[in-house]
Amino acid sequence: MRTWRVLAAVTILLGVPVSASASDDQLAEHLASDAADEFHGSGVVMSTWGGDTATGTYDVTRRDGVTMTSGPMGDVMATAAHTVMRAGDEWYAVDFSDRSPWSLSTRYRLAPAEATVHMGRSADLFVVFDGDLPRVRFVVDRATTVPLVTEVLDGEGRVFRMAALIDLDDSEVAMPAAPQPTRMHMVVSAEAVASLPEWLAGYHRMDTYEAAGGGVQAYYSDGLFSFSVFEAARGATPELFRTATAFPASGTWYRRVVMPDRVWVHWNAPDRSYVLVGDLPPDHLVSALEGLPRPGERALLVRLWRRLFG
Repeated sequence: MRTWRVLAAVTILLGVPVSASASDDQLAEHLASDAADEFHGSGVVMSTWGGDTATGTYDVTRRDGVTMTSGPMGDVMATAAHTVMRAGDEWYAVDFSDRSPWSLSTRYRLAPAEATVHMGRSADLFVVFDGDLPRVRFVVDRATTVPLVTEVLDGEGRVFRMAALIDLDDSEVAMPAAPQPTRMHMVVSAEAVASLPEWLAGYHRMDTYEAAGGGVQAYYSDGLFSFSVFEAARGATPELFRTATAFPASGTWYRRVVMPDRVWVHWNAPDRSYVLVGDLPPDHLVSALEGLPRPGERALLVRLWRRLFG
């Protein structure tokens, strides 16, 4: 789960290179490209949904094809071939038994650049449109093609998530010492399940994996945002969500936890429990929930049986 989150954050918030001559047809090419070869930056990232706001800081260093990030999602070192992550005091390598190639939804287009200045640096402002709605705004440094500011907008045009560098150095960058992983974590592919459909609100189910502790994880992406849905046998509500914000969607209620770089949503269906984790904006998230099993209680006889026999 954390691997795709980190890669999404590095791409969307920290390292998307955008050429000053970009056109609508070039958006996918730029999002798939590598960031500047050498830079170090530190910044802040904040998400706001209704009365819920979360703020965090991050650092990112890139040199010789290696990207090191430290922030709300933890510490990660990634290359084109490998990802190494920190768990407590240990580093471990993450590998996938299978993973679908990246692709970008045709619903997005890139508006022409507007010249601007940020942190005293020459930059360009780019706006990614979702149909007729502005969805992402990038302020991109001309010298390094590193985003200085990234704003993700909700369906009403309000800023849902903002990430801003407060320091950028593209000279004499020193990469932290490479960690030595002490263990390997293999993410194993699993068969798709009917309750997690192939398409949700314009997001494609790219892969399905075995989830830790049982159940399955379905990973969805539209190329710009992504999320995972975890399905398991129905259990008690995790402590994280017991006091979380309740919010309505499609005539029923869910619980959400807003973090600086992502949102967690939990609900119980009659026979299954679900957690959705992603960086997608709220209106996309609510639309995705409409295509998933709805919250609900077990039938009366089932509840009585559980009380009697566990």
